[in-house]
Amino acid sequence: MAGLAGPAAGAEPVGPLHPDLAVSTDQPLIVPGAGGVQTVVVSNAGAVTRGASLVTFVTPAYTNIDHSAALPGGCSMRYTNPDPTVPEVVNCLIPAGIAKGASVRLPMPLAVTERARLTGTNLDLVSVVAAEGSPDREANINDNSSMGSVAVSRPTPATPKGNKVGLYLTHDVPVLAEDRTAEVTLTYGNTGPKAMRGPVQITLVTPFSTNIDRAEPMPDGCRFALADESIGTPEIVVCTLPALDADEESTRRAGAQPEKPRT
Repeated sequence: MAGLAGPAAGAEPVGPLHPDLAVSTDQPLIVPGAGGVQTVVVSNAGAVTRGASLVTFVTPAYTNIDHSAALPGGCSMRYTNPDPTVPEVVNCLIPAGIAKGASVRLPMPLAVTERARLTGTNLDLVSVVAAEGSPDREANINDNSSMGSVAVSRPTPATPKGNKVGLYLTHDVPVLAEDRTAEVTLTYGNTGPKAMRGPVQITLVTPFSTNIDRAEPMPDGCRFALADESIGTPEIVVCTLPALDADEESTRRAGAQPEKPRT
């Protein structure tokens, strides 16, 4: 995969006069084919916010936003994709005035696809940053993003008829180099029992405060589904790769770099 890039060095010093926002979620239990609500909670342990705050919510795999239900006030779809294996992205603007000790709750309506033949924890991503144009500077960025989760429960759908394959995907945990770029390695394979009859689709979502490195080429077959270099919003890459025989494995590498700092 092309590289990743992380936060820029030399950030402005911050202290007790700055907001200290944090974000978390609850864990709803949803049956495949049904809907539910996951609540995002933004809290402030520092000074009152003087500008708007931007919340970004990324759905877990096999889950879409429930488009039959209303989003919370101030929220809109940043990226929509009916394919439940590709995340959808919601942006929410919280007005200035989150006081110290206060919190804001954003109930996100979700729908788990009937194709979700899995049980257990299904991870999503949520973050909060000062919105574009805000005078706020965050006191502690370490709790401005969170890996939330949706618990998918039984009954799960039966295995569909057809050509049975056993796909798997693993990845390393890259470390930023001195030039603040990194390369992530994705390994995917097919345990069988059958060879694939069609291509493999892999979806990569960048972590908080990280972009795809534009200086490096993407692997063949990969494209941006969501390209956004702004702070707080992830980038999404979808790769359509050649079919695998049974017991075959392949590797792709991608580069990344820090998101561009807000000025």
